[in-house]
Amino acid sequence: THFGRQLGKLMVSYGPCQFPTLWFCVKRHCEIEAFVPVPFWRLRARIAVDGVPVDFELATGEINDPATAVVVEERLKSASPTARVEAVRSWRTHMSRPLPLNTVAMLKMASEE
Repeated sequence: THFGRQLGKLMVSYGPCQFPTLWFCVKRHCEIEAFVPVPFWRLRARIAVDGVPVDFELATGEINDPATAVVVEERLKSASPTARVEAVRSWRTHMSRPLPLNTVAMLKMASEE
């Protein structure tokens, strides 16, 4: 339904699809605003097996608890007297927002050969 006459030249539309979509947008915005980055650790081990270096990682991937990360590191060191930490890296990752969907450009690209 349109309220064009009541608003002059402005046109406002509403319908059953806009409200749920707006809810998803507001919910996602609130999640983004409330996000707090959490540090995590990844441990990797390189072990020579018959002279061939083999890389190992934790099956769980990331460790979110610093005490657990230290325990796992100590276990790796105690497994071999020659084990040593070769590198410690720290970085922050930032992902840019995706570009808005431009359906006209998308249709033009899809129709091109």
